[in-house]
Amino acid sequence: MRKKIREWEEKLRIVEAQIAALTDENAKLGQCLSDWNTQKSKCSASEILSEVVVLNVFEGVCADQIKTDLEACLTKMDGTCSNVTGLSGSISNQIARLQEYASLIQTKLSALRSELNSI
Repeated sequence: MRKKIREWEEKLRIVEAQIAALTDENAKLGQCLSDWNTQKSKCSASEILSEVVVLNVFEGVCADQIKTDLEACLTKMDGTCSNVTGLSGSISNQIARLQEYASLIQTKLSALRSELNSI
């Protein structure tokens, strides 16, 4: 009986460690997403996107290319932010499932301890 209790306690320890690790990683993803959104806001507010200055042929060509490149970068940032948001949601779902499993383990442990105490 005590061996079973130790085995379930070890399972609970492992699950709780996984929950903690996933929670930390999800917080890091949240910070990265916040940083990306801050940078995207800075780029979106850039005058380069709203105004292309043409002084002569060289500046005009460069300005158009910079605007095109920056717009492509912003589109890529939107896609990355969307992917990170999806990943964060998946991690949150996994954390919730692990918490349910931890709860089941705790229930099993309580039952085993009650059984041991009644002997």
